[in-house]
Order: sequence, then structure tokens, then C-alpha cells
Amino acid sequence: MFYPSPMRSICLLLLAPCLIAAGQMPISQDPDALLRAGIAAQQRGNLSAAIEDFRKVLAIQPNNLEAQVSLGASLAANGQFDAAIEEDKRILAALPNHTDARRNLAHAYYKKGDLMQARIESQTLNAANPGNLPIAVLLA
Repeated sequence: MFYPSPMRSICLLLLAPCLIAAGQMPISQDPDALLRAGIAAQQRGNLSAAIEDFRKVLAIQPNNLEAQVSLGASLAANGQFDAAIEEDKRILAALPNHTDARRNLAHAYYKKGDLMQARIESQTLNAANPGNLPIAVLLA
């Protein structure tokens, strides 16, 4: 039976856990498995694989916050500072007080060499988290 695209997508999302458990759905379509694979790749230092996995998760679940934050961190660690900054800003547009995204943004600016913007983001982070030693170190 052929379902129109939106209906097929909804059915696939609802049936995905069952299909994966039964071995009927490839891991490449399971956002939770892709997220775990991306985190594992990130921890191993395989940043290209991590970035690819996080982007696959976001293609399936565009609002997956963990994938967004992890993507931003991986992009920065991989030297893709402009892309990391863009990703972190996208998160902060929706969640301005998201600590990890703000910290990642400050770090990406720092690594890019934009020390003024890194300091501004660090100060914003410190204002939201007074007394946080790691943040205070960024401001030193």
C-alpha cells in the first residue's frame, strides 16, 4: 500500500521503534541510534562522522536540542567556527538562556580569534550563572 508522503512519514515515525527492534529498519533512520553514534564518534575524536550523524538526526528531528548542541560543539572542535557560531545562535534564538549553547558560542568565538565577542558571550553566560568557576575562568 502506498501512503502519501506526510502520512508515510507519520507512520514511519510511529512504527520506527518496532521496526528497529525487529531488525526491519536501518539504523540510519533511527534518530536515537544516530545520536548515540554521533556522541560516540565525537568522544573518539572522529568529528567528521559525528557531524554527519548529528546532521542526520536533525534531518529527521529538526528540533532535537541534544543533536543541535552536539553539532555546534563538533563543528567548533573541527575548526568550522562560522558554522558552529551559526548553530549556537540558532539554539539561542529559541532558548536564550541555554548554558551549553552559550558556552559553546563563547568558545567558538574565542577559537575563531574574535576575543571581544567571546568575552561578551562569556559575560552573558556569567550573568546567568553567577559564581560558576569554569565561566569565571573564561572571563579571566
